[in-house]
Amino acid sequence: MQEALCYSKTKRSILSEKETSRIPVKIAHFAKTLDGRKLVINDITSLTAPNDLEYSFQFSEQPEEQSFVQLHQLSSNETPEDKITVCCKVLKVGATKVVGQAKYTVANITIADVTRQIVLDVWNNQIPHIKENKVYKFTNLSGDDSEEDLCVVTPGFVGCNQQKKSKGEDNLKDKVFDVSSDEEMNCFECSSVISDGDIGLMDHLKKEHWSSEESSSLCSEDMEEKEFNKCRDCGKYFSAQSNLRKHKRLARCKGTSHEHKKAFHKEPKRHQEKDNLEIHANMSNRKLGPEIWKTCKVQEVEALPYNVDGLCVYKLPFKKEAMMQSSVDGRPWGRWKSSSRKNLNGTRRVAECGGTYECVNVACPYFKTYWHKNTVQFQKLPPEVVCSCCGYSAKPIKCLARKIWEFPDGASHVLVYHYGTHKCTAIKPSIDVSSEVTKFFKDNSSAKPSQCAYESLKTTLHETKDVEEVYKKAKGYADYKKIQNVKQKESSSLCSEDMEEKEFNKCRDCGKYFSAQSNLRKHKRLARCKGTSHEHKKAFHKEPKRHQEKDNLEIHANMSNRKLGPEIWKTCKVQEVEALPYNVDGLCVYKLPFKKEAMMQSSVDGRPWGRWKSSSRKNLNGTRRVAECGGTYECVNVACPYFKTYWHKNTVQFQKLPPEVVCSCCGYSAKPIKCLARKIWEFPDGASHVLVYHYGTHKCTAIKPSIDVSSEVTKFFKDNSSAKPSQCAYESLKTTLHETKDVEEVYKKAKGYADYKKIQNVKQKVLESINPFLFIFLFIIIFF
Repeated sequence: MQEALCYSKTKRSILSEKETSRIPVKIAHFAKTLDGRKLVINDITSLTAPNDLEYSFQFSEQPEEQSFVQLHQLSSNETPEDKITVCCKVLKVGATKVVGQAKYTVANITIADVTRQIVLDVWNNQIPHIKENKVYKFTNLSGDDSEEDLCVVTPGFVGCNQQKKSKGEDNLKDKVFDVSSDEEMNCFECSSVISDGDIGLMDHLKKEHWSSEESSSLCSEDMEEKEFNKCRDCGKYFSAQSNLRKHKRLARCKGTSHEHKKAFHKEPKRHQEKDNLEIHANMSNRKLGPEIWKTCKVQEVEALPYNVDGLCVYKLPFKKEAMMQSSVDGRPWGRWKSSSRKNLNGTRRVAECGGTYECVNVACPYFKTYWHKNTVQFQKLPPEVVCSCCGYSAKPIKCLARKIWEFPDGASHVLVYHYGTHKCTAIKPSIDVSSEVTKFFKDNSSAKPSQCAYESLKTTLHETKDVEEVYKKAKGYADYKKIQNVKQKESSSLCSEDMEEKEFNKCRDCGKYFSAQSNLRKHKRLARCKGTSHEHKKAFHKEPKRHQEKDNLEIHANMSNRKLGPEIWKTCKVQEVEALPYNVDGLCVYKLPFKKEAMMQSSVDGRPWGRWKSSSRKNLNGTRRVAECGGTYECVNVACPYFKTYWHKNTVQFQKLPPEVVCSCCGYSAKPIKCLARKIWEFPDGASHVLVYHYGTHKCTAIKPSIDVSSEVTKFFKDNSSAKPSQCAYESLKTTLHETKDVEEVYKKAKGYADYKKIQNVKQKVLESINPFLFIFLFIIIFF
């Protein structure tokens, strides 16, 4: 049997009707009290009729749990002497007494309910758990009516004077529990403070808010027709039509109805942007007058806040030679237009916010990192704007905010009026360090831009010793290209004549100077400027010439007919090695030893070879196998973060998302690149070596193998079976550093320990070899 508290007037009438008609009710979306013992039924809770298979109980007049006994019934012999349950408030706790030759302790407490006040005896371990002014529930108690005003309700005792101990005394703490809250509770209806916990709150609700006339006025038919509305898609109930409409509009359920689909594609209604659209219309007619800002207080500032927004007015000084630069903020304003209004003697200018863009690609790296769509980083690739993170076409978002400048004649200040709410993201300005950079390169013309930032930040840290100040200044040095341009201007002003004649060469497309012709050619070849010349366009679209793949195509034709004979490698010298180089390439022959139980593993390299096939040729007594290179993929997205970082296309990091392969950096579909290189193994009968023939030039990227540390890991875990895998890597690298004192050697070895799962597997094998019966025992326990 479960107790419940009903705080909803409508639910109360439903439950009362169901109780009268003996109809079961299914309760969903309910809450619980703080102690977790009672259910809370409110307006959010849904009451529905269950199916016949959802319940198996029948109605019972007497609940399974014992009902509470009022105190006045104890003296009138209306209750049995044993298994009494009372719920009352403790008014006073008396002094503790020792009885029965110091074996037992007893204390007299005064309790009361709405009917009577009596004195009770509390024994032994029960005494410390009872406090004054608290409401407690006593279950399975025994009583003695030898005196009218004394009722002994100590569990495990019969009468006051017999003092016979029961077996249930050890569970006394479980039989008595506090049902009140340490904190005062607030009424749900009138917010008044109730100090007696749940019982006091229920009494208050019954007396003040729950009238019988009000409950009877709400019947089940009104509830079904007016109060509750059901969503046909997910089956949820709502207390009002407005809640149901909001639920459908926000598409919070997994329904597939027309209204739910419409929620994602529905255009905003006219009234939602009525004010903004009117502003936009008046803006074109230059009728946005100062009466709109009558209620706004003019704020005098030195500079506009970078995230200016809403209805506001600012007053700030300006310089005549740079009128607009004095009122710059972080919003993407469009080009200003001249305007005028009545009673203004001066200059008036108006600008509209340029809005922003939004990336709609759910696989965008920006979205995966920050869990919201990219509205900041974009790149213009005519005729469209694409996301700088993934290269997807961006969706434009219009921003209807406005900004107005008024420069009164003869005044040294400007009034800036702002109207509307922005949908764009404000860019926080960085500290201007151009003066410091110019001064540094005047004194150190041969220094690098990175040295300028390092020296400036180091000086700031020593002077201020404030990390926040250094962090702000570091943002000013983040634009590396800007520092390079400042250095270039400074160096060109010092030796302009020599540069033009001898040392520097100018790019005609972007105007940059280079110290040598080779640098200029590299600049044009990689198309690193925004020029529009034929050479720059040609860099991206140049097709491979026919003669570049002529040999490979002939190889491919011979390979299909299995005519790739040993005569091709006649001019090649056989190289005897212990292992193949990981980046094997070109026309070459290798001779190396092999193990019969692992024939192919002895000649592994870093190329992505496909599955080998059996082959044969004349005058060969032995085994011959042939494999083709599996090729690679290439990301064709010019806005890929990999391309921007390394200045060449990604041919390494890819992910299989059937039915295609995509770039791991930007999510674009990858272009497959076929690799026509071949590898041939020849194992002569009775020999302990293998001849490996390689033909062709690879287009794929070779993967450098890491150092094999399995022997060291095995030895470590044999000596330290309880150690963690991370301890193994730490101890091994520390020993290597002390012995060799070579950082490169430690770095190479660290790559071998990078595979954490491999170290875990080695540890498990070592533990199995040390104690195999332990794993057999665990297997039996788990599976049997």
